[in-house]
Amino acid sequence: MPVRSVVLFKLGPPFGGLRLAVRPGFFGLDDPLAFEALEEAIAAVPDVLRSRPPNTWHELPNSVFEPHIRDRKASIDITGDVTATTVATVVVRASLPFHGWPFGGWVVHEAWQCAADGAWTPFTDDALAQVW
Repeated sequence: MPVRSVVLFKLGPPFGGLRLAVRPGFFGLDDPLAFEALEEAIAAVPDVLRSRPPNTWHELPNSVFEPHIRDRKASIDITGDVTATTVATVVVRASLPFHGWPFGGWVVHEAWQCAADGAWTPFTDDALAQVW
C-alpha cells in the first residue's frame, strides 16, 4: 500500500535533500482526492516499465510520467537499482504542489521488487516506511 504524506517544506532533490513532512490529517491537512489521483498515476508506472528492459528505463521521457491533477501538473520521480541478477528495486514518488506554496504538497510513495521472471512485489509497509 502506498505511503501518503504531506510535505510542508522541501529543499533539494526528490529523493534526499531536506524535507519536513507529516502524515495526512496532522493539523487537519488532508486532500483525499489529490492522494487518490497520485496513487492512480503511480499505479500506471509498473505497466510502462514492464514494457521495457530495465536497462532502458532511464531513457523514458519525463512526459510519460507527468499527470495533470485538477489544474496543476503533478510530478512522478523514479529511482531504484538493477542488480547483476536482474532483480530491480523501483521506488516511485508522486507529488502535487500546494496552491501558492511550491515548497510543499501532497506526496505518495510506492516501491516494488522486480524479479527476473517479471513478477513485481510491492514493498511491505515497514520496508516502504524506510524509503519515504
